[in-house]
Amino acid sequence: MYSIKEEFIKEIEVEHSRFIGIVKPITNKDDIKQIISEIKKRYPKAKHYCYATIIDNFQKSSDDGEPQGTAGRPMLDLLIKSDLNNVLLIVVRYFGGILLGASRLLRTYVETADLTIKSADLYKICNGFSYHITTSYNNYDAIIRHCKSNALLVENTQFNENVELEVFSETDIINQFKEQFYQDTKIEYVNSKVIYKKVEE
Repeated sequence: MYSIKEEFIKEIEVEHSRFIGIVKPITNKDDIKQIISEIKKRYPKAKHYCYATIIDNFQKSSDDGEPQGTAGRPMLDLLIKSDLNNVLLIVVRYFGGILLGASRLLRTYVETADLTIKSADLYKICNGFSYHITTSYNNYDAIIRHCKSNALLVENTQFNENVELEVFSETDIINQFKEQFYQDTKIEYVNSKVIYKKVEE
């Protein structure tokens, strides 16, 4: 599953109508109304403010006056297909005076939404565990190599009397570390944790 950390915007024009796609991070469904209100202030006098959102198990969409099923639901389907979570996708439409018809309208909303999502920096949502490792300076280089080769994320390092590291892993690594670094190394489970890993192009 994936998410974003910041807002991204993409705009297209079809038959003099402007379609402005905005995708934003969101973690609380109670924030939807406020964000839509802010978008309306940012883009005043637009005809429609259609949106779709997924926040964990909560899903919602709105056609905001467009023909039923031409905007909000297809945008939500796109979020589901893109495996996105904790995002709010909005498409603002300034009506250009020419009716597009339901099928073309649907395609245009989906195209705007798709371009907006593709413009965003995506992050993989990783569920895992945080560990505190205390080791000797002699073991430090070997532990760093081990972390890199096993996709373990070293989040913090302190060099005191010993070396202390905060490490994130998507799997339990306690037995693995105890077997490989049984001398001068102590590993402790800290807590469960969720992190965002940037998806490289």
